[in-house]
Amino acid sequence: MLDWITNITETHLLNEQGSDFKPVIRGILGVVEPHFCPVETRKCNPTENWLFGCKCKKEFRSLGGECKKKPCQLFRHYKEKGPESLSNFVNADSFEEKFRIIMEYVINPTSRALCECPGMIGASINCARKYDGTLFEMAPNMDGQRFYRIVNNLDWKSMKKLLDTFVSAGCGQRNGKDCVAEISNMWIQLGTMLDNTFSGEDSCMSMIRMDNALVNYINTIASFNENSTLNEIVDSFVEVTVDLEREAMCDADCAGEMNNRFYSCCTKHLMEVASSKSMRKIYLKLFKNIWSKVMKFEGSVPNMNNALKKYLTVYDLDGLCGDATDVYGAKNQMCDALEA
Repeated sequence: MLDWITNITETHLLNEQGSDFKPVIRGILGVVEPHFCPVETRKCNPTENWLFGCKCKKEFRSLGGECKKKPCQLFRHYKEKGPESLSNFVNADSFEEKFRIIMEYVINPTSRALCECPGMIGASINCARKYDGTLFEMAPNMDGQRFYRIVNNLDWKSMKKLLDTFVSAGCGQRNGKDCVAEISNMWIQLGTMLDNTFSGEDSCMSMIRMDNALVNYINTIASFNENSTLNEIVDSFVEVTVDLEREAMCDADCAGEMNNRFYSCCTKHLMEVASSKSMRKIYLKLFKNIWSKVMKFEGSVPNMNNALKKYLTVYDLDGLCGDATDVYGAKNQMCDALEA
C-alpha cells in the first residue's frame, strides 16, 4: 500500500524535482478550488457549481460560523502543504516516518476538522443523497450509474450513525491527553514496529518475536482461492487475526511495553465504542445492506454474526489476554477512575 502511494505520487502528482505538483495537477486544483471555497452569494448558479451542486453548497452553508469554511480550509491545507508532505513521504526511509507524515498531513487535520464540526458528516452525506451537480454530464467517462446505484440503495442512516460514533469516540481529551494525537501516535508506533521487524531486531517492538503466529497468518491468507466460500475466508481470517493479536499484545514479557506504546485511555474508549453491541448491530446491518442492495449479490446474505463477534474480541485486550497479564485491566481501572 505504501509503495503504491509512492508510485502514484512520483508518477502522477509531483514534478521531477519533487518540489511542486505537476502542472496538470495544479491546473485541476485551480479549477476545483472555487467549489471548495465558494464566494458567498444569496443565490446559487448551477453552472458555476457544477462539481458539487447547489444543494451541497446549501448544506455546508447551513453549518454556519467556522464550520462552513472547513472544506475550504482543508482543501487549501492539502494544496499548500501537499508538495512538501508528499516529497517527504517519498524520501522517507522508515515506516515510522511515512506513517507520521500520513497522520500529520492527512489524518490529523481531517480528524480535527470533524471533531470541531461533526455536522460535516451529515452535510457530506446529504451532498451525495441529493446530488444535483453536473459532473457526470461533463465527464461522461465517469461511471455515474454506479454512483447513483450506491446513493439510492445505501443505508445512509446506519452509515451516518457509524461515522458519527467513530468521530465522537476519537475526539476530546482523556487522562489529560488529546485523543487525536494519542490515536495518531498508536499508528506511528506501528510504523516503528515494522521498521524493527524488517531490520531484524528481535524485541518486544518487533514482529519477529511472534514469528509462528505471523507465518500462520500469511499461510492462511495465501491459502484462499476461488473455491473458498466467503464464510470460510472470513472465519479463517478472523481466527488467525485474533491469534496474531493475542501473540502481539499478551506476552507477559512484552505486555507492559505494548501497553505503554499502544494502549491509552483514548484508544481504550475508541475500542470499547467500536466493539459495543450497538455498533455490532450497525456493522451487520450495513453488511446486509451492501451485500443485497448495493452490490446486489444473488442468494442469501452470509451470516457474519459469530465471526464479527470473535473479531471484536481483539478490542478488549484485558479479556483477550486473560490470565497472561493484568496490565490492560489495570489501565482500564485507571481510565475508568479518571472518568468517574
